[in-house]
Amino acid sequence: MANSAFLDFKARAGGRWAISWQAYAISFPASLLGAFGAISKLAGNASESFLALGVALITVLILGALLLVLDKTIYRNRRTQPVGLVAMGVSGLIAGVVFSVGIAVGKTLLGADFFADLWSQIAANSILIAWWGATIALVLDSRDEFSRQRAAVVENAIELELVNVRGSATEQRLRETLNKKITSEISAARSSLNAAVNDAEQDLNDPKWQPIAELMRTIANDVMRPLSKKLWNSAAAVFPKPSVWQVLKTIVNSQPLRPLPMTIIVVLLSTSTLINAFGAVTGTQVLLATVAFVWVSMPLASFGMKRWPKYHALFFALTVLAFQTFDTVVWIWARDQAQVEVSFGTLAVNVVASLILILLTSGYGAYGNVGEANLQAFRKDVSSKQLSVLVKNKVVSTLALEASRNLHGQVQTRLLSCAAAIDRATKTGDLELLNRALVEVNEIFDGAALSQGDVAILPLQRHLFEITKNWLGLCQINLHLADSLATMANKTAADVADVIEEAITNAVRHGKASQVDIRVEDLGKKIGITVTDDGVGVHNATPGVGTELIRLVSRGEFSLANTTLGGAELQVSVAKAG
Repeated sequence: MANSAFLDFKARAGGRWAISWQAYAISFPASLLGAFGAISKLAGNASESFLALGVALITVLILGALLLVLDKTIYRNRRTQPVGLVAMGVSGLIAGVVFSVGIAVGKTLLGADFFADLWSQIAANSILIAWWGATIALVLDSRDEFSRQRAAVVENAIELELVNVRGSATEQRLRETLNKKITSEISAARSSLNAAVNDAEQDLNDPKWQPIAELMRTIANDVMRPLSKKLWNSAAAVFPKPSVWQVLKTIVNSQPLRPLPMTIIVVLLSTSTLINAFGAVTGTQVLLATVAFVWVSMPLASFGMKRWPKYHALFFALTVLAFQTFDTVVWIWARDQAQVEVSFGTLAVNVVASLILILLTSGYGAYGNVGEANLQAFRKDVSSKQLSVLVKNKVVSTLALEASRNLHGQVQTRLLSCAAAIDRATKTGDLELLNRALVEVNEIFDGAALSQGDVAILPLQRHLFEITKNWLGLCQINLHLADSLATMANKTAADVADVIEEAITNAVRHGKASQVDIRVEDLGKKIGITVTDDGVGVHNATPGVGTELIRLVSRGEFSLANTTLGGAELQVSVAKAG
């Protein structure tokens, strides 16, 4: 069990969110405040304070540049292959060195010795940055997990509610409304393409065919793809993700105070600073007094929170206020004892820093609690409200999702394959292939709209045949389908077909593959899909609707990695319906 938890921590901390602009944006204010506070302790006037602020800002920006370098090197494949703990530790050490050296430079400009307490600061900052980076990664991963859980809850709720409204007049009206929107969005693209085709001669040597193929790709990328993304987002927008404000409220209202992490961080960050500012004796006294106050006030507050839970927020706020007041008073006492100057700005920075530390040490787990609370509220909402109140949003949501998947798969993919067919026809002189592609284009636009009701799902073998024939002559596709799955015709079969269609399109379009091998296996309660190609592999791919579709149907059980031969391999696990 412990080993499983460790592996889960490693995968999450070193995975997709190990480095992100969101994490940098969250960390920026705290990093700037920490660097400024450390340097400005030596500032004697306003101009020196501004100098300290400038050095702190440059230091934090350099940290941002370091993250960009790590994103392109050590962390470049983190979405499919989580980074190891050693790499994370090395990254934390490098960041700690950059941060500490920046502070040391600022202090040197204000008259201090560059090497004064540099090594202890590097050790403390490296540990703190590694801890903070892992914590932020876990929080953002929890947010991502909540998004997936919410999608599953929404989808399940919709399926239950649609039992009584499928085929009803309400659903038909909503389909017609959405179809009008889709038709309006793509009408201009269809008109421009029809005009270009009508203007071209039935001669493969006509130079107009190449721009027509390019126009098809443009429509697929600039019209169908954004529309698909917009519809996908609208389907998920009914129940938004937890906000930062919700997380902060949850920390204050339900999270405990944690004295041990608070003590560790206070000792790491404050020891050398206090000793340098007030001397060994007074600085140590301040540190011991602060730690003692943490271990007296926080356990008492936690006892009160458990004994009187309705006053949890009050106990939390009073403890924070008491800690900040105590810290300020102790610093003023130390200033008088050591007879050194401590500016009002330094005291203010300490107050803000202590607030941030308490929120951070108490905040782990808050995001998960918010997400679970939202999911529980949604489940309660679904079960208690009248169907007449909920049905419209649910039907609109599921129709938007259906339309998005249709546009991304049946429309965008087939447009790209038709463009490739025209390219091949003009190069080989295959007039039949050209005509077949033109007929296909009209069918594609006609199929962009939603059907007017439930349409029978093709057996999986037939569905995959229809998908692979779009690439006939453009790419060699080798398909191995388990016999037990050939006649399956349900939602799972449609999901499997969507995944394979997305995989083939990406292999040909992005990977420049000439051969794609597909294996679909019956694994009992799940279906295993493996798609391997001979293309150029995956390089800094940006996740889009296709990735979200795969994530949705697989509940996150998928991986994409480069093969030793240079191509890419996608592995997806899809649970069987029921």
